[in-house]
Amino acid sequence: MPRNSLKKLKDAGVNAMAVFESNLDELGLTGDVTMYTAQQAAQLEGELSAPGDNRTYVMFNKADTESAIRPIVEDAFKQAGVSVASWSAKGRDGIVLGVGPDDARLRPMEPNPLAMQAIHDAGLMVVPRISDRTQPYDAARVSDWLAKFKAVGATRIIFDGGGRHGIQQSGRPAEFGRLCQAAQGRWIRRRRHREFEGAAAWHGRAGPEA
Repeated sequence: MPRNSLKKLKDAGVNAMAVFESNLDELGLTGDVTMYTAQQAAQLEGELSAPGDNRTYVMFNKADTESAIRPIVEDAFKQAGVSVASWSAKGRDGIVLGVGPDDARLRPMEPNPLAMQAIHDAGLMVVPRISDRTQPYDAARVSDWLAKFKAVGATRIIFDGGGRHGIQQSGRPAEFGRLCQAAQGRWIRRRRHREFEGAAAWHGRAGPEA
Protein backbone atom coordinates (compact mmCIF):
# COMPACT_ATOMS: atom_id res chain seq x y z
CA MET A 1 0.00 0.00 0.00
CA PRO A 2 1.36 3.46 -0.91
CA ARG A 3 2.72 5.47 2.01
CA ASN A 4 0.27 8.33 1.38
CA SER A 5 -2.59 5.83 1.72
CA LEU A 6 -1.21 4.66 5.05
CA LYS A 7 -1.04 8.26 6.24
CA LYS A 8 -4.67 8.82 5.24
CA LEU A 9 -5.68 5.74 7.23
CA LYS A 10 -3.72 6.98 10.22
CA ASP A 11 -5.32 10.42 9.97
CA ALA A 12 -8.76 8.79 9.71
CA GLY A 13 -8.26 7.06 13.05
CA VAL A 14 -7.01 3.62 11.98
CA ASN A 15 -4.39 2.49 14.49
CA ALA A 16 -3.42 -1.00 13.31
CA MET A 17 -3.12 -3.09 10.15
CA ALA A 18 -2.88 -6.84 9.70
CA VAL A 19 -0.12 -8.20 7.48
CA PHE A 20 -0.87 -11.61 6.01
CA GLU A 21 1.61 -14.24 4.98
CA SER A 22 3.04 -13.32 1.62
CA ASN A 23 3.04 -15.37 -1.60
CA LEU A 24 4.25 -14.95 -5.15
CA ASP A 25 0.86 -13.72 -6.33
CA GLU A 26 0.92 -10.92 -3.77
CA LEU A 27 4.51 -10.02 -4.58
CA GLY A 28 3.53 -9.89 -8.24
CA LEU A 29 0.73 -7.43 -7.49
CA THR A 30 3.19 -5.13 -5.70
CA GLY A 31 5.49 -5.32 -8.72
CA ASP A 32 8.38 -6.86 -6.80
CA VAL A 33 8.46 -10.09 -8.83
CA THR A 34 7.23 -11.53 -12.10
CA MET A 35 6.53 -15.23 -12.56
CA TYR A 36 7.19 -17.05 -15.83
CA THR A 37 6.60 -20.52 -17.15
CA ALA A 38 9.60 -22.27 -18.70
CA GLN A 39 8.33 -21.32 -22.17
CA GLN A 40 7.91 -17.67 -21.24
CA ALA A 41 11.33 -17.55 -19.59
CA ALA A 42 12.98 -19.02 -22.69
CA GLN A 43 11.22 -16.49 -24.92
CA LEU A 44 12.83 -13.66 -22.96
CA GLU A 45 16.15 -14.76 -24.42
CA GLY A 46 14.76 -15.78 -27.80
CA GLU A 47 15.19 -19.48 -27.07
CA LEU A 48 13.06 -22.60 -26.81
CA SER A 49 12.28 -24.16 -23.45
CA ALA A 50 13.51 -27.64 -22.66
CA PRO A 51 10.87 -30.34 -23.19
CA GLY A 52 9.08 -31.25 -19.96
CA ASP A 53 10.30 -28.22 -18.02
CA ASN A 54 7.40 -27.34 -15.72
CA ARG A 55 9.38 -25.23 -13.27
CA THR A 56 8.54 -21.70 -12.17
CA TYR A 57 10.85 -18.85 -13.11
CA VAL A 58 10.76 -15.84 -10.82
CA MET A 59 12.36 -12.52 -11.74
CA PHE A 60 13.02 -9.79 -9.18
CA ASN A 61 11.94 -6.50 -10.70
CA LYS A 62 13.27 -3.92 -8.26
CA ALA A 63 16.91 -3.71 -7.28
CA ASP A 64 16.01 -1.79 -4.12
CA THR A 65 13.62 -4.47 -2.82
CA GLU A 66 15.36 -7.65 -3.99
CA SER A 67 17.55 -7.86 -0.88
CA ALA A 68 14.44 -8.02 1.31
CA ILE A 69 12.17 -10.09 -0.95
CA ARG A 70 14.55 -12.71 -2.32
CA PRO A 71 15.42 -14.25 1.09
CA ILE A 72 11.80 -14.82 2.09
CA VAL A 73 10.99 -16.44 -1.26
CA GLU A 74 14.03 -18.72 -1.21
CA ASP A 75 13.51 -19.63 2.44
CA ALA A 76 9.86 -20.56 1.95
CA PHE A 77 10.53 -22.98 -0.88
CA LYS A 78 13.72 -24.47 0.53
CA GLN A 79 11.91 -25.08 3.82
CA ALA A 80 9.22 -26.95 1.89
CA GLY A 81 11.83 -29.14 0.17
CA VAL A 82 11.54 -27.42 -3.21
CA SER A 83 14.70 -26.94 -5.24
CA VAL A 84 15.80 -23.32 -5.74
CA ALA A 85 18.40 -22.30 -8.33
CA SER A 86 19.72 -18.95 -9.54
CA TRP A 87 18.58 -17.66 -12.93
CA SER A 88 18.89 -14.44 -14.88
CA ALA A 89 17.51 -12.95 -18.07
CA LYS A 90 17.81 -9.58 -19.77
CA GLY A 91 20.39 -8.55 -17.20
CA ARG A 92 18.03 -9.07 -14.25
CA ASP A 93 18.36 -11.62 -11.48
CA GLY A 94 15.89 -14.32 -10.63
CA ILE A 95 15.46 -17.87 -9.36
CA VAL A 96 14.03 -21.11 -10.67
CA LEU A 97 11.69 -23.09 -8.41
CA GLY A 98 11.30 -26.82 -8.83
CA VAL A 99 7.49 -26.75 -8.87
CA GLY A 100 4.94 -25.62 -11.41
CA PRO A 101 3.50 -22.08 -11.44
CA ASP A 102 0.07 -23.15 -10.20
CA ASP A 103 1.71 -24.76 -7.17
CA ALA A 104 4.22 -21.99 -6.58
CA ARG A 105 2.01 -18.93 -6.75
CA LEU A 106 0.09 -19.46 -3.50
CA ARG A 107 2.73 -21.13 -1.34
CA PRO A 108 2.73 -19.23 1.99
CA MET A 109 5.84 -17.40 3.04
CA GLU A 110 6.94 -14.91 5.65
CA PRO A 111 4.88 -11.70 5.88
CA ASN A 112 6.32 -9.05 3.59
CA PRO A 113 9.03 -7.26 5.63
CA LEU A 114 8.75 -4.15 3.46
CA ALA A 115 5.02 -3.92 4.11
CA MET A 116 5.54 -4.34 7.86
CA GLN A 117 8.19 -1.63 7.92
CA ALA A 118 6.01 0.78 5.92
CA ILE A 119 3.09 0.27 8.31
CA HIS A 120 5.38 0.79 11.30
CA ASP A 121 6.92 3.93 9.77
CA ALA A 122 3.42 5.33 9.21
CA GLY A 123 2.77 5.12 12.94
CA LEU A 124 0.36 2.18 12.75
CA MET A 125 0.53 -0.98 14.81
CA VAL A 126 1.70 -4.03 12.85
CA VAL A 127 -0.40 -7.16 13.41
CA PRO A 128 1.17 -10.16 11.62
CA ARG A 129 -1.28 -12.89 10.62
CA ILE A 130 0.18 -16.36 10.16
CA SER A 131 -1.44 -19.70 9.44
CA ASP A 132 -0.85 -23.39 10.03
CA ARG A 133 -0.20 -23.86 6.29
CA THR A 134 3.52 -23.08 6.65
CA GLN A 135 5.06 -26.52 6.91
CA PRO A 136 7.14 -28.25 8.03
CA TYR A 137 7.33 -26.49 11.37
CA ASP A 138 10.78 -25.21 12.31
CA ALA A 139 11.37 -23.62 15.71
CA ALA A 140 14.42 -21.63 14.62
CA ARG A 141 12.51 -20.18 11.70
CA VAL A 142 9.54 -19.21 13.86
CA SER A 143 11.89 -17.65 16.38
CA ASP A 144 13.41 -15.56 13.58
CA TRP A 145 9.93 -14.42 12.52
CA LEU A 146 9.11 -13.38 16.08
CA ALA A 147 12.29 -11.32 16.28
CA LYS A 148 11.33 -9.54 13.05
CA PHE A 149 7.80 -8.92 14.30
CA LYS A 150 9.19 -7.46 17.50
CA ALA A 151 11.56 -5.20 15.53
CA VAL A 152 8.58 -3.43 13.92
CA GLY A 153 6.76 -3.08 17.22
CA ALA A 154 4.25 -5.94 16.82
CA THR A 155 2.44 -6.74 20.06
CA ARG A 156 -0.14 -9.19 18.70
CA ILE A 157 -0.15 -12.10 16.27
CA ILE A 158 -3.32 -13.40 14.66
CA PHE A 159 -3.36 -17.13 13.97
CA ASP A 160 -5.38 -18.35 11.02
CA GLY A 161 -6.31 -22.00 10.59
CA GLY A 162 -7.35 -25.04 12.57
CA GLY A 163 -4.03 -25.43 14.33
CA ARG A 164 -1.74 -22.79 15.80
CA HIS A 165 1.59 -22.40 14.10
CA GLY A 166 3.81 -25.30 15.09
CA ILE A 167 1.46 -26.84 17.61
CA GLN A 168 -0.40 -29.29 15.42
CA GLN A 169 2.79 -30.49 13.77
CA SER A 170 4.93 -30.75 16.88
CA GLY A 171 2.28 -32.08 19.22
CA ARG A 172 3.65 -29.85 21.99
CA PRO A 173 1.23 -27.05 22.94
CA ALA A 174 3.94 -25.20 24.91
CA GLU A 175 6.36 -24.93 21.98
CA PHE A 176 5.19 -21.60 20.64
CA GLY A 177 4.92 -20.18 24.13
CA ARG A 178 8.56 -21.00 24.80
CA LEU A 179 9.55 -19.21 21.60
CA CYS A 180 7.51 -16.16 22.59
CA GLN A 181 9.16 -16.25 25.98
CA ALA A 182 12.59 -16.33 24.34
CA ALA A 183 11.53 -13.27 22.34
CA GLN A 184 10.62 -11.56 25.61
CA GLY A 185 6.94 -11.77 24.89
CA ARG A 186 4.01 -13.92 25.88
CA TRP A 187 0.91 -15.32 24.30
CA ILE A 188 -2.53 -15.22 25.82
CA ARG A 189 -5.72 -17.11 25.07
CA ARG A 190 -8.56 -15.37 23.29
CA ARG A 191 -11.85 -16.82 22.16
CA ARG A 192 -10.80 -17.95 18.71
CA HIS A 193 -7.10 -17.34 18.44
CA ARG A 194 -3.98 -16.84 20.47
CA GLU A 195 -2.09 -13.60 20.50
CA PHE A 196 1.53 -12.70 20.99
CA GLU A 197 1.60 -9.96 23.61
CA GLY A 198 4.50 -7.61 23.88
CA ALA A 199 5.23 -3.92 24.38
CA ALA A 200 4.68 -2.90 28.01
CA ALA A 201 3.64 -6.43 28.94
CA TRP A 202 7.02 -7.89 28.06
CA HIS A 203 8.33 -7.21 31.56
CA GLY A 204 5.79 -9.66 32.99
CA ARG A 205 5.91 -13.39 33.33
CA ALA A 206 5.86 -15.05 29.90
CA GLY A 207 4.24 -18.34 29.05
CA PRO A 208 1.43 -20.12 27.17
CA GLU A 209 -1.84 -21.48 28.28
CA ALA A 210 -2.43 -25.13 27.52
